[in-house]
Amino acid sequence: MSKIRKRDNLYGIYALVCFILLLVTSLPKMRRRFYKVFFGFHYVCTWTAVLFLYVHVRPPIPYLTAINAAILVYQIYFKFRISKVSSIEVTQLSANLLLVTFPGSALAVKSIMPGCHLRMNEFDNSNYLKQIWRHFLVPVQHPFTIATLPSDEKQMMIIRKGRFDLSSEKKYLITGAYLPHLSFLKPMKNANPRSLLFHTKVKKCLIVVGGSAISFALPILRTLSYNGAAVKIIWVLRDHEDLKILDYFQNILVNDDCIDIFITGSYSQSEIYSFKRAIRELHRLNRQTELSNQEQVLNGTFSPQYHEKSPLMQSKVNYQAMASEFDPNIAHESSAQKNRAVYIPLRHHAEILKSRYSAEDEDKFENVDLDLDGKCRNPEPNVPRSSSLYSGILDTPAESAQQRDSFSLRYSSSSGIYDDLADYWILKGLACRIEFGRPRLGIHYYNWCTGSSCIGPLIDIHNGQSVCCNEITIENKSQKVHYQKSDGHMLGSDAQDELFLNEQFVKNRQQRFQERGGELDESTWVIGAGPIGLVNRVQLWANDCGFNFHAESFSV
Repeated sequence: MSKIRKRDNLYGIYALVCFILLLVTSLPKMRRRFYKVFFGFHYVCTWTAVLFLYVHVRPPIPYLTAINAAILVYQIYFKFRISKVSSIEVTQLSANLLLVTFPGSALAVKSIMPGCHLRMNEFDNSNYLKQIWRHFLVPVQHPFTIATLPSDEKQMMIIRKGRFDLSSEKKYLITGAYLPHLSFLKPMKNANPRSLLFHTKVKKCLIVVGGSAISFALPILRTLSYNGAAVKIIWVLRDHEDLKILDYFQNILVNDDCIDIFITGSYSQSEIYSFKRAIRELHRLNRQTELSNQEQVLNGTFSPQYHEKSPLMQSKVNYQAMASEFDPNIAHESSAQKNRAVYIPLRHHAEILKSRYSAEDEDKFENVDLDLDGKCRNPEPNVPRSSSLYSGILDTPAESAQQRDSFSLRYSSSSGIYDDLADYWILKGLACRIEFGRPRLGIHYYNWCTGSSCIGPLIDIHNGQSVCCNEITIENKSQKVHYQKSDGHMLGSDAQDELFLNEQFVKNRQQRFQERGGELDESTWVIGAGPIGLVNRVQLWANDCGFNFHAESFSV
């Protein structure tokens, strides 16, 4: 132990301390909670360990030290070779999400690959010491995903609001773009840099993302759709105001089936009901405007000014006023509410709920529920079925007029948070699926991935009502099936009907996997992106179903 005090041996102990610090700060909890400490120790301790080992090791290692130092110096050179200084434009669309826009010339590396990433940190011209510290000694950069393609002239990113200050008044050092590792997409050789043609075997792709990870899903949807694949995005978000981000990607979402939206925030029954009614009214107004414009075009009297004056195009729309203008029943409700209810407009739903959860609850809100037994029906939200909604369904609820009137009067004040729903393009322009609660990955999305469809209208022989085959539940094996097909045959009498019985879901799924010889189906892919909990659950479901899976986890 007396030899420890020798200078050469002390430097060896210092190098050992550096490696221990690297180990401790790399632990998941330390890395996520103290990211700057983790990043700073890695840069400082790496250089320190290389220099201390040069003095400590006997016989000397000058050539090995020179190679290590050259690698570290080249990393610094390479980083600045693919970096550019640029200004950005920041738009806050909701309490959670920001839209960051900057010119395509700010990307030093161009590529046609979708889902690329970049790194950013603040660039300060006024303080050279701060530049040296930020860009050379401890260059802590923040990673983000590009929602467009690097070859586009205008670049956009969807970013969750955090501690990193993003401002239109500042300049930033942008490094990248860094290419993703997508095994299901291979670029064409000698292809046009702006071409979206890829070598791919994908025919069906289900993308499950949470929150700002929609930034990764949109360019994947854009590219795979161009190459003939059927793509569906399942987007799990906390607050309905986050839907405003889709206003900037209207050219990518081109059909109703390309995206399913699930809102997991804490919404009351009254707020869900008001949301549902407002969307029905928006779609009715949209259809009315389209028919009116079509009639004017056919008559040769079409005027763009008329379209601009449409109630649907107003910047702010009060739902009660909008609805009462076109629906006498709602107008009667509104007049009665003046004496019974006080209308309290609310600014942002997210601000009210801010105290209920923090950024650490991502896995709690932005997650999915699994059905690995195959006994679930269509994915259900965490609220009663009467509260689930499809923005494309326009008929009124099934309850009687008296019940509907009393329900509306009771919860009229809650619609104040939805005063600006007419500003949301996705609500009035696309009849996609929108529900409250977590999505449930089960037979519904399995059938979508495998291309299965309903075998036709079924009839419950007890009440004569039409029933979708995917919504049939069988409590036990001894229970008889009381459904028949429209041609009179009992459901389950044919072998082809077994796939659509929820009880047979696991059996058919395993049989399909065995028919492929235990190999994954290259034409069907499932992608998970977002919080680590969501990615892990989606991967578990994809593996259980025998689908290819790609993980893009947005966690440190």
